[in-house]
Formats: sequence, C-alpha cells, structure tokens
Amino acid sequence: MDCFVGKKKSNQCEKGLRGLTEKVRLFQEEMKAVMYEREKETRAYERDMVVFAFKEAEWKQERKKLKEELKRLREGVEERDERIRVMEDRSGEDKSEKNGGFLGTPAFLVEQMREERAWRDEAVDKWKKLYLAIKAELDDLIQKTHRGASLSSFRTRTHTHTLSRLPMHSYNIPVGIPLLVVTLQLGFAGDGLYWRAEEEEMIEELKMEVKAKEGCIEELKARLVFVENEEYNRAREVDILRQSLKIMSSRKASGFSLSKPNSALVKKDRKA
Repeated sequence: MDCFVGKKKSNQCEKGLRGLTEKVRLFQEEMKAVMYEREKETRAYERDMVVFAFKEAEWKQERKKLKEELKRLREGVEERDERIRVMEDRSGEDKSEKNGGFLGTPAFLVEQMREERAWRDEAVDKWKKLYLAIKAELDDLIQKTHRGASLSSFRTRTHTHTLSRLPMHSYNIPVGIPLLVVTLQLGFAGDGLYWRAEEEEMIEELKMEVKAKEGCIEELKARLVFVENEEYNRAREVDILRQSLKIMSSRKASGFSLSKPNSALVKKDRKA
C-alpha cells in the first residue's frame, strides 16, 4: 500500500515537472520573440537617428543660406527705396507727372523698372524652389521617423496656421498654394511704385517660415527624447523578465532536487 502511494506521488511529481518544463520552454520562446522585436526596433531607431542627424546638419546649412539671402534682400530693398525716393523727387519736378502718369519718365527709368521687375521674378522662382525642396525633405523625414499620424497632424496645423494669416478669399487664390509664392505674386501684382510694403511683408513671412522650421526641429527633438525614454522602459521590462526567468529556473532546479531523493526511497522500499 505504501509503495502504491509513493509511486502515485512520484508520477504526480514527474507530471508536474514536465508541465513546468514545458511552461518554461514556452516562456523562453516568447522571451526570444520579444527580444528579437526589441532588437529590430532598436536597429530601426538607430538608423532613424543617423538620418535625422544628417538632415539636421542640412537644415542648419539651409538656415544659414536663408539668413544670407534675407540680408541680401534687405539690402536690395533699401537700395530700391532710395531709387524710389529719387524717382518721386524727379517726378515731383515734372508737372506732367503730377497726376500719377509716366508720360514724362525718362527712358533709363523705364529700363530700370524693367530690370527690377526681372530681378524680382528671378527671386520669386529661386525662393519657390528653395521652399519646395525644404518642404519635401521635411515631409520625407517626418514620414520615416514617426510613421504616421502624430507629426502629420502637427504639420497640417502648422501649414493651416501659416496660410490663415493671408486673406486669400479677397484675391481668389487657391488655399493649396504655398504662402511664400502667394505673397510674392501679390507683391508683384500692383503698380511699380507701391511694392515696398509687399517686399517687407515677404521678408516677414520668410522669417516666419524659418521659425516654423525651427519649431518643427524642436518637436522632432522632443519626440526623440520620448522614444529614448520608451526604449529605456522597454529595456527595464526585458531585464525584469530575465530575472523572473532566472527565478523560475532556480525554483525548477530546487524542486527537481527535492523530488529525486523521494524516488530513490521508493525504489528501496520496492526492493525490500
């Protein structure tokens, strides 16, 4: 009777040990899958960090170029202001131009106006290309780094806020046209003597565009800090899982060592 009871207990212990071993094996497989996913995400994050570092360096160079271009435009605006003052003084001396006409304007002034118009058209095209290039690079980086909706909504809010500053309905302008191009086109639509205010507005809008890019860079940096914190928390979770696995393994080993002497005693009883 005692042998039968001991044999039954031994079988139960062996079944419990096999079940525990199977659970540990499944847990180890799950741990391997989790570790593989974490390593994969870490490698992708490192690649995104490298890409962002290169893009940030390019943005700094573009920002420097924009500042230089703004300085050059400001100097050009001052020179043209001086020319306008000279033209107004000369037109005030001519009685035929008191009503705002240009019948008595000298030929070289007309040629000068044409040159200024051509220079402004060239500046418009140049700034338009630069704006589209920066916008395309920024959109590409946002799509690769954040994979979706978080910064997409931020970019939409930024462009909407910028475009809302311009009363487009009064000029029948489509909303999808970039602000820089719209401002320059409106600046060149008026009379030749009244474009000074539009040029100043263009400079202010360019400054706002630069500030918007800086704000987007700050947002990306904040997102990177958040991702780093998430990676740290994930590493802690993995460490806790490893420690739990070690504890379970040690418990399994101790349970196996306790069950082994009992089986030896059962064999001795059977021989007796």
